[in-house]
Amino acid sequence: MVGAATSLVLICIFYSYAYGYWRRRNIPHIPAPFSIFGNVGDMLFMKKTPALVARDNYNKLEGEPYGGFFIGPTPVMLIRDPEVIKQVLVKNFTSFMDRHLDIDEKVNPVEENLFFMKGEKWRWLRSKLTPTFSSGKLKMMFHVLTECASEMNTYVESIASKQEYIEMRELFAQYNTEIVGSCAFGIKFNTINNPKSEFRAIGRTIFNQSFFQMMKGITITIFPVLAKCFSFTIFDLKASRFFRGIVEDTIAHREKNDISRNDFLQLLIQLKKKGYVTADSTQLKEDAYLYYKIGDEASSVRKEFETLRKYPTIPILERKCTKPFTFPGTDYLMKKGDKLSIPAYAIQHDPKYYPDPERFDPERFTEEAKQSRHPFTYLPFGEGPRICIGESLSLLNMSECPE
Repeated sequence: MVGAATSLVLICIFYSYAYGYWRRRNIPHIPAPFSIFGNVGDMLFMKKTPALVARDNYNKLEGEPYGGFFIGPTPVMLIRDPEVIKQVLVKNFTSFMDRHLDIDEKVNPVEENLFFMKGEKWRWLRSKLTPTFSSGKLKMMFHVLTECASEMNTYVESIASKQEYIEMRELFAQYNTEIVGSCAFGIKFNTINNPKSEFRAIGRTIFNQSFFQMMKGITITIFPVLAKCFSFTIFDLKASRFFRGIVEDTIAHREKNDISRNDFLQLLIQLKKKGYVTADSTQLKEDAYLYYKIGDEASSVRKEFETLRKYPTIPILERKCTKPFTFPGTDYLMKKGDKLSIPAYAIQHDPKYYPDPERFDPERFTEEAKQSRHPFTYLPFGEGPRICIGESLSLLNMSECPE
């Protein structure tokens, strides 16, 4: 009993000190509630999505260019001002090169990919993968997109002729899975005409997470030390193993039969042949998996710029300080390891930039309208050197998607 009381007192002292972080530095901040979850409790108990929780915190700091909040006991700087966002993502990128999450590739090797990589390792691989998304490479993929679009038109016409209902999000997910299979791996997944295909089943496993998987994700975000003790992973292990097997089989088939294609996987194979990655390296599978994951989700429900404004693929951009940085106009020094958050969803729903933000209005993206607001108030793919590597392909995909 005494031990429990002592532990409780120590926990209270720890959190009391932790929650005084922003006050001691005289930084505008959202006072932490009386709980161990900081300012994201509604997300933990699934009362609100992360995007809506971030918007609430954004609104509580109205009038400030930035301010502090807490994810559990961890202090995080929330950036509101578009010009400061530009400082972070572009002008001072070397001070904010990495993302928040620390992964353990030994538990799930698939998580060691371009999205989660840090520092020079990320920079090196990014430079090697960028050529696969050049205008020349995309032109070679164009006929694949048109074929997939034609196939989807035929499929939709057959549904319409029977006057049957169709779930649009699932339809676009089928379409994008087929495109990713063809453009990235040269494999026909046949997900448009066969919604029950194994590839779509895996896609649903990745994105329609179970309660347990969601709780693991929250633990990884709020209590990273605890998550590491239990070897929690971000991606589903079963889906990861399945996808790695597909990639391994495809690589083996191409190398055995001397097959070469103009796709993402071929570039990774070329990197291996040049000695940039070893023959037994898992890097080929990890970045191929990431291509599938992002490609399948990024376009499945977002077919216009205005839709991307309302529903950005990544609603919160997160960065970790990699080199000391002093915020403009203050003496506040962010140290290496400190975290910051850019709530893209909240910014893109701020009536200051987008009046009547819940209204769907494509006229917001005329050239005249875009010139009237700061470019960093629209961040569906991120910005700066770490902008989504597949942005061009995603936009091309959107332009070819059947109306």
